[in-house]
Amino acid sequence: MIAEFNLTTDQLVSMVKHFSNDLDDGFTQKAQDIQCLPTYLGFNNEAYSGQIYVVDLGGSNLRAARAFIEEGRVELMTDVFEYEMPWQRGTEFSKKQYLAAIANIIAKVSIDAAIPLGFCFSYPCESLPSGDAILSRWTKGIYVNDTEQCSVTHDLVACLRDEYQIEINAVQVINDTVASLLAGCTANKHEGYIGLIAGTGFNISALVATKAITKISDAQSSLMPVNFECGNFKPDFLTKYDRKIDQQSEQPNQQLLEKVAGSLYLSRVFALVYPESGINPQAGAKALVEIMSRFDDAHQYHQLAVQLYKRSALFTGMALTATCLKLHETQAVDQVKIVAEGALFWSSTPATLSYKKLVETTIDNLLQVMQYDIKVEIVKVENANMIGLAHAFLPLEAD
Repeated sequence: MIAEFNLTTDQLVSMVKHFSNDLDDGFTQKAQDIQCLPTYLGFNNEAYSGQIYVVDLGGSNLRAARAFIEEGRVELMTDVFEYEMPWQRGTEFSKKQYLAAIANIIAKVSIDAAIPLGFCFSYPCESLPSGDAILSRWTKGIYVNDTEQCSVTHDLVACLRDEYQIEINAVQVINDTVASLLAGCTANKHEGYIGLIAGTGFNISALVATKAITKISDAQSSLMPVNFECGNFKPDFLTKYDRKIDQQSEQPNQQLLEKVAGSLYLSRVFALVYPESGINPQAGAKALVEIMSRFDDAHQYHQLAVQLYKRSALFTGMALTATCLKLHETQAVDQVKIVAEGALFWSSTPATLSYKKLVETTIDNLLQVMQYDIKVEIVKVENANMIGLAHAFLPLEAD
């Protein structure tokens, strides 16, 4: 049974090619499995100087601060305030509560002046040249009524103005993977840049040559951040357990890569295989680590927990390898910096398994087998979302 969750090198190479082909489709056509959503940076042609609000909305964590930008440098002016969103997965959340939660945390760092709002929003959106975005759909089991296919910031800005007397004079919405990507552009120059989220959910972004993004005609510069939304990739070699988890999920037939690589679903798969184990199916990767701690390595529970953890890292390494190869193909990139965010990516197990090391080994092995000499560095940036969001107000060339 445990062997069903193994992935061979040949299978991984096959999926690298599949992922690469889907990236091509996403770069050239709309509404593909990998959407490849270009991100317009509203201040791309001139460097902003002054204060901004920076707000980060992840799966359930909401954070806000005020930052100061001057001569290309970014400094947080306040503490980072945090709030756990009261929504529940699989349950509709009201738009009024949603707006109030965000407005309340911005109010904690507000000043009596009109300044821009930077919003790191970790859900699929279509970026607009104005810096705003249109919400395509909610994911991760979250849903807020009357918000899909609408502006991400229009009603929020109105709420801040009318109910909190907080004035916003410009907006910039970016995805959390794009924020990680931009945070990586700030130091230690590389030829290529990738942002990775491997936590509750799963996603990748990259700085892509606009000549490759033929579905748009209004690119602002030679490079654009592209939010892949690749959690929706349909990986090959899924098991019967993966398919059952998908059909039982809040969004069947969507986010299939996220459902085998993201932390949220790992414990669900384990609970389906061993329902008698008593594992909490909602606890994610943490539950697997607990299983590894409670049972010795000869026990079937321990072995499955390790296998699911490793398989997640294999899928992550596969997707990153395909992204590196695409940057090499389109931009002749041979040196790539990846900024990784997410508790899963930076986790380790009682058996001293490091998720990061598993991913690095997978990338190195696949590049060697496919005969590519690409140097890959994976790093962590403190407050990456906040710092990357602030850098969205600067020209890419200034980084």
